[in-house]
Amino acid sequence: MGQMHTVVRHFLLFIVAAAFLRPVAAQDSALRDARTYLGGGVGFFTYHGPIDLLGPDNRSNFVHESGPAAVIWGSFPVLKRWVSFRFMLLVTNFDTSKGRSLVGSGENEFLTKSLLIFEPEIVVNLPSLGAGRVTPYVFTGFGGTIADLTSGSRSLIDFPGAGIPGPERSVFHVPVGLGIDVPVSATYILSVEASWRLDFNYIFRNEPDYDTHSTSLLSVGLKVCLDCERDMQVSFPVPPGYPEIEIPTGEPPDFNGLQKCSLPELNSVIFLKGSVILTEEATAQLDENVEALNTSANCCIHITGYEGGTDSVKARLLATDRALAVRRYYVAKGVSESRISHSGEWISEKCRSTSDQSGDICLLRNIATTTPGDCIDVE
Repeated sequence: MGQMHTVVRHFLLFIVAAAFLRPVAAQDSALRDARTYLGGGVGFFTYHGPIDLLGPDNRSNFVHESGPAAVIWGSFPVLKRWVSFRFMLLVTNFDTSKGRSLVGSGENEFLTKSLLIFEPEIVVNLPSLGAGRVTPYVFTGFGGTIADLTSGSRSLIDFPGAGIPGPERSVFHVPVGLGIDVPVSATYILSVEASWRLDFNYIFRNEPDYDTHSTSLLSVGLKVCLDCERDMQVSFPVPPGYPEIEIPTGEPPDFNGLQKCSLPELNSVIFLKGSVILTEEATAQLDENVEALNTSANCCIHITGYEGGTDSVKARLLATDRALAVRRYYVAKGVSESRISHSGEWISEKCRSTSDQSGDICLLRNIATTTPGDCIDVE
């Protein structure tokens, strides 16, 4: 019962922490595709089990002992966007004075020595939540817990059918957990997760006279994308003015209706290369558009996002995300959803110059246009 209370407590803390995370407007499509990352963080680690491994199996010989932990992750994709292989390394029990006081003359190196935990894991990403593109995930795997790795004493491994009921120094376990990823930039992800680790005796009960132990972890950390395109990290300078751009492919829908729109044009916005996050300059341009739309109730708009590159599928996804970012901004500023449509376009033509990217095609690869037109029904 005590273990269950601790599980509930940790997961409630996890939910509260996730609720206070500030979501970004949109997550970069390229970052979602590139699931290879390296990261690190800190955590709150808890041992749930007997105080003395050779002592009686009762409540007086049971403890929930907590402390800080340091965590390192490394991951690469198995199935694009959805399934990743991850390796986790954790170090904890930095201060063992309390553990030694608890154990006294008993035997339990999981409390009296530093701990190293290693885990190969399978991570499954769940569908994103909300406009902020928060990505929840679940994971499981197989791992080991080793007490006092540098000791020369014999390590007795608790393996089904061959385990020894303490005093052991290592144990195999099965982790289960859940977490959320929140992008904070084009290459960095904030990760929060909660997990529980069950040793083999808890599952198989291969040693009936042995009081099993397990551990839990609540952690937060930062992960960096390792295989994002290098040019995603290069700032694309915003030119002082927005030149007139001839759209090479695809015309926006023709808004034919009973009421006529008097707006001749609206501002376009420029994104940083490879990004879907609106810059301050972009939001200033969109604010001017919102003012114009508020005084022109007969106008509907079509947003077209653009992106170039050799991968047409990836480019259209990024272009659509750019259009969605603009659409969400308009809606947040009070423009009715019924007045807005959007699409994403792939620009197959390459930049005309590699040294000077001021040409129309180069600029068009990183913009989203807002085209006004007539509405049939205006709220």
